[in-house]
Amino acid sequence: MAGWDRRLAQVISTIGSPPLVALAALASMAYAAVLATEEAAVVSMWAAAYLALAILAPFLYLVRLVRRGEVTDLDVQRREQRPRPLLVAIATTGVAWLVLQLGGAPLPLRVLAGGAWSALVLLAAITLRWKISIHCAAAAGLAVLLWGTFNISPALPGAGVAAIAWSRWRLQRHTWAQTAAGIALGSAVYWVALAAYLR
Repeated sequence: MAGWDRRLAQVISTIGSPPLVALAALASMAYAAVLATEEAAVVSMWAAAYLALAILAPFLYLVRLVRRGEVTDLDVQRREQRPRPLLVAIATTGVAWLVLQLGGAPLPLRVLAGGAWSALVLLAAITLRWKISIHCAAAAGLAVLLWGTFNISPALPGAGVAAIAWSRWRLQRHTWAQTAAGIALGSAVYWVALAAYLR
């Protein structure tokens, strides 16, 4: 029977899964857009488009792969199974970014979309050779977005990132090096995205 720490790690890992973190990032950036005096109805429309293209489409594709037995689980633990889901996520998120960019979506949503697409491209490239933590990359990206957009203390989102890194290590899904690399990549990508859009 698993110990309490392993059960806790499983809960944290599930809550910190990339689709749920992406949903939290979307809600945060939509809220930021409303605070910037954008109309809530307009923000909701763009957020729904991003949700459908960049979050739901790749997640449903992954569910399909799992049901067909082509991928072992939703975490895609085996590195060799990651390229196909990542390529689909790159394609759908890229389309979402273009739609938001060309359509003149609110700036916070364009920052999110551009950062997400860039992170996915880098994660896919690294995954061809090495297993990097996508959980940690997503969590670190969200932490940077929250800090950079709302100017909140980095302590709370930083604690969340640390908890997710610990959970991935405790569940033996990643080494400390793989979690650290994910954190570094997610943080760097969103620092650049914020700087590029807000300069």
